[in-house]
Amino acid sequence: MFNKSFFSLLGPVVKQTILNNENKLNETSSESETVQQEKRSGSPVTNEQQIASSISTDVTEKINDGQEQINDEQNKFNIELKHPSVYEAEFRFTNEQKPIYNLEHFDTIDHEKSIRFDEQLIDKIQFSALLMSFFGLKKNEMVISALIDYFRSNYKETNEEKNAKTILVQQRLIDTEQRAQSDLLFEKMNTTCTEAIKLEPLANILKQYKDGTVIEQIEQVLQTYQDQTQLSSTQFYELVVNIYQTLNETMGGGENFDELLKYIDAQQPQLNTSDRTRIHTRHEWLKRIRNIPFRTLGYLYKEVMDIIQKDSETFSNQPTKHLSIYIALVENDRNQLRYVATTNDQTDLLLGKTLQRGTGISFQILDGGKWTYINQTKNHSRIKFFNPDAKNQSGSFVLIPLKRFQRTYSNGLLGIDTIRDKKEKAFVQHEAQFYEGIASALSDTFTFVDFDKNMMKILHRFTYWIKQRCSN
Repeated sequence: MFNKSFFSLLGPVVKQTILNNENKLNETSSESETVQQEKRSGSPVTNEQQIASSISTDVTEKINDGQEQINDEQNKFNIELKHPSVYEAEFRFTNEQKPIYNLEHFDTIDHEKSIRFDEQLIDKIQFSALLMSFFGLKKNEMVISALIDYFRSNYKETNEEKNAKTILVQQRLIDTEQRAQSDLLFEKMNTTCTEAIKLEPLANILKQYKDGTVIEQIEQVLQTYQDQTQLSSTQFYELVVNIYQTLNETMGGGENFDELLKYIDAQQPQLNTSDRTRIHTRHEWLKRIRNIPFRTLGYLYKEVMDIIQKDSETFSNQPTKHLSIYIALVENDRNQLRYVATTNDQTDLLLGKTLQRGTGISFQILDGGKWTYINQTKNHSRIKFFNPDAKNQSGSFVLIPLKRFQRTYSNGLLGIDTIRDKKEKAFVQHEAQFYEGIASALSDTFTFVDFDKNMMKILHRFTYWIKQRCSN
């Protein structure tokens, strides 16, 4: 990493580049003067005239060289541009040739490894981007090599800057390691696969830390989360870090972050092999929804329905259920729900149709933001049946709002029922909780897809605007 002192080194490089360009202009101007002299006289220049002109040119160049030497001595910085052969690939720095002179080598694919913006430090990727912006599109390998030599000889750091940089880098490594450990523990605690854990059981565990001797400090930290009932992975990490820092200050630096995480992990209920397999598999399925390779809504809907069907076939406590799945999105006026995706058995009944506000229970779920589970649909009078024959059939029904975690705004609904199943089959608790996690992941991905679509509209309009004004 480099600190801000190296930015002051770029100025002399620009000056030296300008001087090189001026020298080239002086050489070409002397040749053009000879040609112009021939044109004015109307006769070719003789050898004696060429000798005389060359002598006068040499005298002028000596005077100019003397002035340039005086100016160079006055400058604080000076770059020595060596012969071009020195900068050939096989001449020197053979082992460092690729990572140093090929600036694009620094531009790695994994940009997440780059540090966040800092006013004092930049990392390798940011340094590469700065150099490429400095050189522009036309890069001269000799100038690049000279600049690298210039940095080698002139870049200096004070002891204070080195110590501050070392402390900052070490702290960032510690933070990264602690966040990774926290995320692993959170995934283990997130047995419902809803991307959230309940705060109350966690608070009861934390209050018993160190046999309850630090309950006052922990309750002080928990007061800032009194309005929360659930925690995301980020909030869980922040809570653990706040408790660690508070105890560290109280105990004079004797607290250990790993010890706190191990205590929380030890208090978790033990799971059997089948439960661990089910939870791990469902986490992987949720990652597939969030990291879907093709950001098209049709592919996204199909992936969601395939995962729900596969989960029922793999982890259901009953024989395979006949599931009817459908996704409805709210219209811009917030008074209509349009069914945009269904399983094959519901295509003719639901796909493309709309549901008006005030009909059924869908808008109640949409506005309330909480999912509902109806065990027997035959006994519920507020359900809207698009198929009149379904009123006489009984099945289980789960309706979940599509909203991001801890957001009140819902942009649609995910519905799953077993009405078409010949036997009355209910959903168990872990199935309904997993469907809630699917709805949250679907809402997250849908938000990104919608953002991409809106950005493409803006780019198309911008391109059209540019073409209209630059066509002439």
